[in-house]
Amino acid sequence: MNLNSSTEPKLNDLTLAALFHDIGKFWQRTGEPLTEEDKRVMDSCCPRYTHLLYSARFIREIFNNKFPLVENIVLYHHLYPLPNTVSNEYRRFVKILMLADCSPRERKKRKRKR
Repeated sequence: MNLNSSTEPKLNDLTLAALFHDIGKFWQRTGEPLTEEDKRVMDSCCPRYTHLLYSARFIREIFNNKFPLVENIVLYHHLYPLPNTVSNEYRRFVKILMLADCSPRERKKRKRKR
């Protein structure tokens, strides 16, 4: 896999996001508190799903800030409808991960909300 850090979303960004989008569930269960940076981001992306913050931090720290798009795809994959702060550049990747991650029951709920 050729990993790069350009600002244009690539299939590699979606692949990394898919692999690590829920890794934060493990970190969350350790009881480690959220950082101040996590708390600043929380309201815009995931007030109910704090594991997203841990997953994004994992990506940021393990890959030394080389994949901000992957981090953002992970942060927003539980939020529907997507806010305007989610760039059109990677909105489609967020939607793909969102749909791949939810159960059939959740998909039915989302269809009813539209």
